[in-house]
Amino acid sequence: MIGHRCVLSLTVVLAALLAGRAQTSPSHGPAKDDYSQEAAVIEQMATKIAFDNDGKFNREQTSRVRVQTDSGVKQWGLLSFPFQSATQTVEIDYVRVHKADGTTLITPPDNVQDLDSEITRSAPFYSDLREKHVAVEGLGKGDILEYAAHWHTTKPLIPGQFWFQYSFQHEGIVQDERMEIKVPAERSVKVRGPQATQTVATEAGFRVYTWTYSKLHVVEANAGRGGGGSPMSSVQTYSPEPARHPDVSHGDIPHADNGRIGAESI
Repeated sequence: MIGHRCVLSLTVVLAALLAGRAQTSPSHGPAKDDYSQEAAVIEQMATKIAFDNDGKFNREQTSRVRVQTDSGVKQWGLLSFPFQSATQTVEIDYVRVHKADGTTLITPPDNVQDLDSEITRSAPFYSDLREKHVAVEGLGKGDILEYAAHWHTTKPLIPGQFWFQYSFQHEGIVQDERMEIKVPAERSVKVRGPQATQTVATEAGFRVYTWTYSKLHVVEANAGRGGGGSPMSSVQTYSPEPARHPDVSHGDIPHADNGRIGAESI
């Protein structure tokens, strides 16, 4: 009888302890991953670049963004896709909004405008820089925004040579961002990027470089770069010859900054 009472007493004590922990623990666990106060959260963003030997390249981008506030709606309600009209074309594959009630709104082609880039007003030298603007149909708080676009190079700046610079998203919360660059396997190229996440593989005559990136904490502007992501937040790829070419300046280097694609100014 004494043994039974001891077991019963121990059971009661354990139950009380567990109940106490259940009442006090919610203030700790999920708090660090609570992004409900963020204007928007980039859940997925993927960019793929494929170079050909002649210097042309194709670029694809897909994104998925959770918009949570009026500020987020303002930030992502007008998408901008920059391109160099003398050497590139850009096509919008889709822009769609998933509502909380399960419905999906498709942004029609009529919402796409082809405009001069803002920089051409102050620097006419860049007169071939243009942007396609897309007013997102029906975007509101609590919606999921998805969009995809692809760029095609019609004429390389220097035949047979290629180079590209890419900047990862450096503002807000980024849960999963991926960058892939394909180059002909036989070509000698220089690649700079976050070594910690870089992988290299061979695929059907191409050498494929891949990087992953995330930024899971918001930091103050003077607290350093990266904020939970990689300490190096850009990728550069180029063949050796263009770096020494007298007709190529830094401003000619194709560049993608996905942190700006969601806003009008780029």
